[in-house]
Amino acid sequence: MTAEFDAVVEIARQVGQDDVVTDAARVSERLAEGRFYVACLGRLKRGKSTLLNALVERQVLPTGLLPVTSVVTVLRHGTVLAARVRTGEPVQRQGRGRHRGLRSF
Repeated sequence: MTAEFDAVVEIARQVGQDDVVTDAARVSERLAEGRFYVACLGRLKRGKSTLLNALVERQVLPTGLLPVTSVVTVLRHGTVLAARVRTGEPVQRQGRGRHRGLRSF
């Protein structure tokens, strides 16, 4: 995929599209480093959390009979399993280590 973005960068450079050059170069860099976003949107109880758990090959998002992830949720790769909940309040609740997914929150 990086080769395709490199081709886009070169074409954009040739035709003077500096904004496309900058954007494509950033995307190419993120892809090479494995840093990118995947958006998963849909109606309630359609398997979004299950799909994302499958993509990361780990049960990190809760699943169940009732809606349990009805807010924007961001997963990031890291060396320690951790969760940070932002509520809009000044204090954030954080958890690390041995908890099972986000159910402990």
